[in-house]
Amino acid sequence: QADTGIDVHLRQQGGFQLCLSDVEMAEESHRLGWLRDAFAGDYPFELLDATQLRARLPGIGPDVVGGCFSPMDGHVNPLKLLRSLYAACQARGVKLINGHHVEAIDTGTKGFELRAGEQRWAARQVVLAAGLGNRTLGARVGLDVPVQPN
Repeated sequence: QADTGIDVHLRQQGGFQLCLSDVEMAEESHRLGWLRDAFAGDYPFELLDATQLRARLPGIGPDVVGGCFSPMDGHVNPLKLLRSLYAACQARGVKLINGHHVEAIDTGTKGFELRAGEQRWAARQVVLAAGLGNRTLGARVGLDVPVQPN
């Protein structure tokens, strides 16, 4: 919003993630730890056992073994966010190329080469914006992209 003046309607009131097993609790703890590390410690969250969680959410069911709360959770208007991101990218000279299935990404001394069919693009930097496809694309350049379907 500061860069584009577009109000994305951010509402950041925090949110709970409920876990139905100890395995889910361990996975959630790992995911949140990864986020905290990625943000240099600036990603607050609380891991809550079942008793702590029920004190804050008394209506949860008996199958919930625990969960977490993060004040960072929130939501935006996705259409406003898309417009804002597009405007910010344009203002920085980013070239956006849509509608192509990237089959390969190669690294070289000057950056990257992307291939989609007969099309080729060279770039110093690349943003992977393929959703779940980022796992495959990231692996092609040595990145572990831990995305998974919800």
